[in-house]
Amino acid sequence: MVLPENTLLILSTVVVIIIIQLSPSCFSLLKSCSKDMARANLIVSEELAKLFLEAVKPEGNIKWLKAVIDDDVNINLSESGSPKDEDGNGNDNDINTVKNLMNGLNPCFVIFCLDTSVPTKQWVLISYVPDGCKVRSRMLYASAGEDIKQRLGHSNFKADVHVTDTAELTPAQIYNHVRREAKDLPLNEKEILLKEEKKAAFQLKANAMNVVPFKTDEKFMDALSKFGSQELNLLEILVTGKECIEAGSLVSSSSSDLSSSTIEKAEPRFYLVRRPTLSANVTYFVYTCPENSKVRSRMLFSTSKAAVTNYLAENGIEVSKFVEVSDPAEIDSMFLGLESSVKTSSSNDVELKQPVISKPSRPGRGKARIIKKASCLSRLTPVRVKIYMYMLYQ
Repeated sequence: MVLPENTLLILSTVVVIIIIQLSPSCFSLLKSCSKDMARANLIVSEELAKLFLEAVKPEGNIKWLKAVIDDDVNINLSESGSPKDEDGNGNDNDINTVKNLMNGLNPCFVIFCLDTSVPTKQWVLISYVPDGCKVRSRMLYASAGEDIKQRLGHSNFKADVHVTDTAELTPAQIYNHVRREAKDLPLNEKEILLKEEKKAAFQLKANAMNVVPFKTDEKFMDALSKFGSQELNLLEILVTGKECIEAGSLVSSSSSDLSSSTIEKAEPRFYLVRRPTLSANVTYFVYTCPENSKVRSRMLFSTSKAAVTNYLAENGIEVSKFVEVSDPAEIDSMFLGLESSVKTSSSNDVELKQPVISKPSRPGRGKARIIKKASCLSRLTPVRVKIYMYMLYQ
């Protein structure tokens, strides 16, 4: 039985789709092959290759070479030129000469030498593809650049410059491309060390910027001094909108004055609390952030936390525990039974039991359902079949 041609095409397409669905590596292989097939694979003429070989020699005196694509197959040499200046590194006049080579809507390649006076010459591949040229010409010149570098040697080219208008071509733009692509080149040991030193210096500067400088008033510094000398055991700390750290109204010699009825319930606050234990006093840094507080206030207190702790360290105040609460009612349960939580070990640490915060339930209806993975054939929707057929026969 002889099957119709359309039936064979559909069957072969389905087989290929099944193979791709079963093995992702087959799809990646097909994708890589399609990239290679998308290239034009044009032929660089022998005349262009021989002249470039003479130009890269130490005694070579060729500043630029113009190349064009003929018959959609060959990359031929159009013309070449010597440097305008005697020293060979004056690129302004030569760039103007190159601009004159770019005629209207005719695309072209220009292989440009940055300095002809040095033994090891550096070249830049300039592709001029104006906006008004044909679409086929754009595609050919977009892929032919790789053919030129592969034939003449990738190591000879330091950068690629793509322009659509001659006004875009300047010596500054060319050197910017060279510097930008030089950053991605492999580094030797000395260059790696220099890069690590710069990175370490930048990291040190970044760490210093993490602590935003906040101002303090005299009342806060005086209360901080009294807390350090144990004249005070409770100190409320607030941060104003002018980025100033001040002492709040809740200042006391008794730490038991801190409770759910005395703390601020509408705005974030810092509280410095010293609680007596059987062996020693323990200092707590409590950060209260009510859920109904303003976002600006939360950000301000979160940013100023590092600055406040730095001021505490400068005044010799060592914080034993950092605590964060969002509900004022948690304060009472937090310090309840603190004396009984003292460990009898030699370290004499205080174990502070914070309330357990349960995670919110996932949105939707009930628990997450386990969906059985569909087979490869069930994933063959009409849209996917069209996409795979298009990719296969392009």
